Amino acid sequence: MISSNESRIELIKDIRPGGLGSNPHKIIDVNGIAYFIASETGNYGLWKSDGTRAGTQFVIDLDDPDIDFNYEEFTVFKDQLFFRAADTQIGLGSELWATNGTAEGTRLIRDIYVGSGSGFPSYLAVKDSLLLFLASSEDLVAGGIETELWRSDGTTAGTYMVKDIWPGPYHNNGGPGINGYTSSAVVNGVYYFAALGPNETAGENTIGGLETWRSDGTEAGTNIVVDLTPTYDVVYGAAWSYPNSLTNFRNQLVFSAYSTNAGNELFKSDGTAGGTVLVKDICGDNGTPCCGNNNGSFPGDFIVVDSLLYFFACDGVHGRELWKTDGTEEGTNMVIDLTEGEESTTITEQTAFDGILYFVYDDGDDKHGNELWRTDGTAEGTFLVKDIATGVDVFERANNSNPGYLTVVNNLMYFSAWTQDYGRELWQTDGTTDGTVMVQDMHTAVGFGSNPQDLTNVNGQLFFTADSYEFDSEFPYTGYELWKVNSVPTGVESNSISLDFKLFQNYPNPFNPETIIKYQVTNNGYVELSVFNLLGEKVRVVLNEIQSAGTYEVRWNGTDNNNNPLSSGIYLYRLTSGAFNYTKKMILLR
Repeated sequence: MISSNESRIELIKDIRPGGLGSNPHKIIDVNGIAYFIASETGNYGLWKSDGTRAGTQFVIDLDDPDIDFNYEEFTVFKDQLFFRAADTQIGLGSELWATNGTAEGTRLIRDIYVGSGSGFPSYLAVKDSLLLFLASSEDLVAGGIETELWRSDGTTAGTYMVKDIWPGPYHNNGGPGINGYTSSAVVNGVYYFAALGPNETAGENTIGGLETWRSDGTEAGTNIVVDLTPTYDVVYGAAWSYPNSLTNFRNQLVFSAYSTNAGNELFKSDGTAGGTVLVKDICGDNGTPCCGNNNGSFPGDFIVVDSLLYFFACDGVHGRELWKTDGTEEGTNMVIDLTEGEESTTITEQTAFDGILYFVYDDGDDKHGNELWRTDGTAEGTFLVKDIATGVDVFERANNSNPGYLTVVNNLMYFSAWTQDYGRELWQTDGTTDGTVMVQDMHTAVGFGSNPQDLTNVNGQLFFTADSYEFDSEFPYTGYELWKVNSVPTGVESNSISLDFKLFQNYPNPFNPETIIKYQVTNNGYVELSVFNLLGEKVRVVLNEIQSAGTYEVRWNGTDNNNNPLSSGIYLYRLTSGAFNYTKKMILLR
């Protein structure tokens, strides 16, 4: 077993000893406490952990002990965990529950579909003091099932349908695919969603289509925003707008949808019909199908990074590539044609870290394979962070590290990645090539990895699931259990850096001709301060020496190691000592 005195990685608790593993998963942070699903004896139930062995405790098991998919839709609301679960032991379908972390404090909020039927609450979203969601119930008047918008204040009496958007028997098709909410978003205190309603012009029994709606949590305040396809569009073959990827961006709603004149494109809305506009017709009328489709650019994979929204779309010239927008037509442009020509780019994961978009992309068997990339929104600022799985396989194809579970904790991004020597293990990056390293080999059998999963930031500490193996231990295998990464190792030597090891923002910033970098070390040790460009190249070693505990300031005049002036741009400066490093950005203006 790995000792916390030897590693930054620490086993929180071996819930199911003997190597079988409790398989913790669906980890979520609720006010600094990790809630998750695990199996102590083969029976899956709800657990919680404060990061200590004693504080890792079983909460409750609501359902059939042999299944683990019972607990879904984990959402933090009013400092408690709300979730969907069934309790077949008492004949209850999948309904809305909440817990305060104790068995007696775990309660059914409401049996929405009374009896053994399932209300199946989905797309839970917090709006001020309300929880809004989709749920199904029995229509006692018309018969059948109606799937509508519901609200809850956390009490049984305060949990009820907000509005019957499409009354009558014609909506009783049931399921989220019909009165479906393909996605939802809260913008400026308003809940936006997609719903299937009647055609008000043709009559209540005539289908209107899947359109964008808004709600303030009241019946009167729940209304359609706009019908983008009021009539059947012969050109684009659409009678519904199919709003999707609803996203809060710059305090406006941004989404993809069909419209009568543009096909499936990027839209923004202030919540009114007049304020719902096309951002840009990316596919346009250029006579060329976009990715083989005449129905629009199909923007998707939205992610907000500071003041930009990134997404993937087709423009009819290139394949499906990376785009960005600031919410204006002129500010909506392709970032880079990663997969040149008409072929499309496919990513498997993406996340924002320190104002940069990181994503996992396969640039081909003849190059690097599936690896970690980054972009600042420019073509020249889009590049491979590091080729983690170097070399080729037996078929002469590039090895793939397949990074996964990208998770930001404080000033580092953690992820799982595969290499030929170590298998799949836990890695970390500060955004530079040199700063992208494996945290630890947790499975010491050659070529086998611990396969870290469910990486989660819990109150500024990384929690994850992994299968450890130590060949010299009495019980070498743990099976999949709950682990954490300590900010610093415990029991470190006297020349190491403590928790107060700090790197401050340079000043002035931006700067010309020089700037001051301040940092703090609390123990004696070897310290290096270096400057990198956005390609990850070390352009200047500002200092490299043994220093005593204390606070220091150094000046840098914007030159490289040969005292040549560097060009204007963004640079990274990194402070390193032992196992610890911190990186920040600065801007040089000439």
